[in-house]
Amino acid sequence: MFKKFALKLLGSLAFLSVLIFASCSDSLNDKNDVLLGMLAASNSKAVQYGSLTINSSDSRALNISDIAYANAYVTGTGITSVISSVGYSEATSGKGSITVNNIPAGKNRVVTVYAYDSSKKALGTVMLRAVTDIEAGNNTISVNQSTTLLGNVFAELLAKGVNLAGVDKSAVQTKLAGASENWALYDAAAIASDYVTSGSASGIKAVSNYKLSTGSVSFTNYYENCTIQVGDPVSDIKTNVASGEGRVTGVAPGTWPVYVIVSGETVKKTYVTVTSGADTNIGNLGTVTDRIIVHAKYTHVWAWTTGNTSDNLTGGNWPGRAMTDEGNGWYVYAFETGKTAIDVLLSNNGSNKSREEGGDSLTAGEWWYKDGTWYEANPDDSEAPVLVSFTSDKSGTVSRNVVLTVEATDNLCLSK
Repeated sequence: MFKKFALKLLGSLAFLSVLIFASCSDSLNDKNDVLLGMLAASNSKAVQYGSLTINSSDSRALNISDIAYANAYVTGTGITSVISSVGYSEATSGKGSITVNNIPAGKNRVVTVYAYDSSKKALGTVMLRAVTDIEAGNNTISVNQSTTLLGNVFAELLAKGVNLAGVDKSAVQTKLAGASENWALYDAAAIASDYVTSGSASGIKAVSNYKLSTGSVSFTNYYENCTIQVGDPVSDIKTNVASGEGRVTGVAPGTWPVYVIVSGETVKKTYVTVTSGADTNIGNLGTVTDRIIVHAKYTHVWAWTTGNTSDNLTGGNWPGRAMTDEGNGWYVYAFETGKTAIDVLLSNNGSNKSREEGGDSLTAGEWWYKDGTWYEANPDDSEAPVLVSFTSDKSGTVSRNVVLTVEATDNLCLSK
């Protein structure tokens, strides 16, 4: 574990900027884009430069210290190969730079920036976008929260095969006025669909028609006075969270990291996928250290203190206490605080015992029993992995070298 800064990233997102410099040809005519791309690749003087600067901010829930790397790519109509930084650009303590080379000149290029942690794992759907023209010579643009919704709409238009060079960027931007600061709460795909249907920005409705409902993240917390952070761009940090059931509300739809911070240290990090208007339960945060919690596909539990069979913890009569149905065939029973060494015997209301004789000894923690074995995590993988992928060109056939990136997260360990 390493110390985290209780600073926020991405809510205002004005701290994240990308500088893209290009030199290819002096034409912005889209019909020349493919030729320009070929010239850029072959002309040693046609080199483009860019840098990414990440500045600290106290307005976002994602820990700045969690960002170790960043990566950027530029795409658009006529670009037939990946345009990105080479590998990952180091962003120590949330600051660094990216160089982007060989960008074919053209109108309305889409710039996308991803953030990664120290293991080069993408931080959920943490990305920023912008739209810019690339001319011969040096070009600059800032990529931040206020530019991301427009960038997302243009990325969706590109995916639908729209010639971005023919899109009136100003007209689309005007339609999105008032929504840019909360880009994650607007349906860019729906906006792009209405543009395609009408053939112009005139078909885009009032931006309020595309606003998504926030979701929530519920959990069980086993720490006292901890901080819970969801790394989306709109929810608030929950501080001084007591143990027990809890919920973070107002979370933007998407896949985000979740942090549990105790005394300035991140003691747990996981990921959650939130959908519009829905609650997502991510289960337990942290490790049970002061009691024992039992999960099993049995309806009753019988228990006594280890080494003292007369100290019955579940009632005086067999089959003991009924467990609580928690769905998917599982039942749960939580023993009182301080019971950290017990022996248990499970049954289905007295029959079909987990053991014909004696019981199993358990220590403090949370345990799942299945097929004769106790596990420290649910052995049933009922949650599908979350995949975040990007292909280099969403507009059609891809030529030359193509880079495909897939990021996968799961509630359980992914097999190699």
